[in-house]
Amino acid sequence: GEFESGEILYEYSIDTQIEVASMTKIMTYLVAMDQVSTGKASLDDVITISQKAAKTPGSSFKLEEGEKLSLKVLLESIMIVSANDSCVAIAEHISGSEEEFVKLMNRKAKELGLEKTKYFNSSGYPLKNDVENMMSTRDLFKLTRYVIEKYPQVLEITKMNKIFIDSRDYSGENTNPLLNLI
Repeated sequence: GEFESGEILYEYSIDTQIEVASMTKIMTYLVAMDQVSTGKASLDDVITISQKAAKTPGSSFKLEEGEKLSLKVLLESIMIVSANDSCVAIAEHISGSEEEFVKLMNRKAKELGLEKTKYFNSSGYPLKNDVENMMSTRDLFKLTRYVIEKYPQVLEITKMNKIFIDSRDYSGENTNPLLNLI
């Protein structure tokens, strides 16, 4: 699709590494969708929320330990409300642990030629010692364009202004940076 925002991004210092909480979610989405597209996972997979996922700090989908949600809903929640807890739940489902999932994220970054990108976790929430996932504007631009080309349905998700699930008494407004990018 057309990518008018390219010009805007290029006004910034293009190789400066930027702090990327929400941008991390785009990679988490991509890695999960790659698993779905190869049949290793399904959007209908039901994920039981672990204690670790439920306790994840920062912006959240208010997941509770033992709760069961589909991969589809969890992916929507990371793209719409930037849910850190959902990132961890997705990572654990796909790879068994967040650490293993982060390896897939970094492998994918290499594969896409993102030279100034490094992931330490699946959510982008800063770690205790202020270590943060890093990504340059150029890498972000490349990644976003790639995801939109490969999984255009991400645009349908990012157009949703909020996520609401009757059974959960949860409603969240869209905080997604992709909306500002496209």
